[in-house]
Amino acid sequence: PQVVDKAAASDGIASLATRSDWDRSSAWHEFYDMTFARAVLQGRDEAELRHGTQLLWDHLQLAPRARVFDQGAGIGDIAERLALRGCTVTAIERVPAYVDALRQRAGR
Repeated sequence: PQVVDKAAASDGIASLATRSDWDRSSAWHEFYDMTFARAVLQGRDEAELRHGTQLLWDHLQLAPRARVFDQGAGIGDIAERLALRGCTVTAIERVPAYVDALRQRAGR
């Protein structure tokens, strides 16, 4: 995954706050999908992902062959890790770039 400077998220907030042509859907897309989500989703390290996956595994009492629905799957970090543990994962995402990343991961 590409590492993105997390300071870019604060720049995105500043630019949205000063927009005169405020449109909620495009503003959300510009801020969340294009700035904030990249910084957060692609900036996580492996140890954090392992820990988050284990928390889900334990809390949901998952086991190999469990069926998991991952709504808002992002770039598929957690979905991929659950699949590697033997779960059947259905991941859904609305951001086209993330859908592409999910498809690439599913093809591995």
